[in-house]
Amino acid sequence: MDEFVGIDLKDYGPFFKGDIAEIPLENAKILEEGKVIKILENK
Repeated sequence: MDEFVGIDLKDYGPFFKGDIAEIPLENAKILEEGKVIKILENK
């Protein structure tokens, strides 16, 4: 996945298959709906 700007205006990525990262929950929900990522834990 390419680098993107999160809802908090911070840069995230790039990410590769198997990477584990913390990103804003709102961004994660959108990416999970698009089957781009899987949310592992909601803190």
